[in-house]
Amino acid sequence: MKFFKHPVGVQRPWVSKSLNLCKFALAGMVLLNMQASAAEAPKANAKSNYNFNLNFAKLTGKVVDEKGEPLVGVSIRIKGTTTGTQTDASGNFTLDVQPNTVLILSYIGYGTKEVAVGGKSTITITLTSNNNLNEVVVTALGIKKKRKN
Repeated sequence: MKFFKHPVGVQRPWVSKSLNLCKFALAGMVLLNMQASAAEAPKANAKSNYNFNLNFAKLTGKVVDEKGEPLVGVSIRIKGTTTGTQTDASGNFTLDVQPNTVLILSYIGYGTKEVAVGGKSTITITLTSNNNLNEVVVTALGIKKKRKN
């Protein structure tokens, strides 16, 4: 048995044993990994267990109000995901969607709307105003009044 000799001259047999154990463990892991890779090698005509539907298409659209005016900053989200976008200054947007996608549109002062894409590549969506905003409340928080002596 070889002993690792410390520079000061103290022999520590446990150091050489632990190094040999590490080498043995590493060789065992490599061997097991090779065996697992060979056992799991895909067959020539095997089907995958995963169903990746990558039929994405670019959807371009415009969001307008009842008068046909473009709405700026409308939030557009794909239902069931966190993917989304907002309309630009002209009310236009683009999204990569699948044919069966449902869009959820929301905008302050307008009702939330769900729209099915249905395989279209261009779409125009009209949002109707929500008449629940009858009044505006203005508060003056943080204003200090000076007292004159």
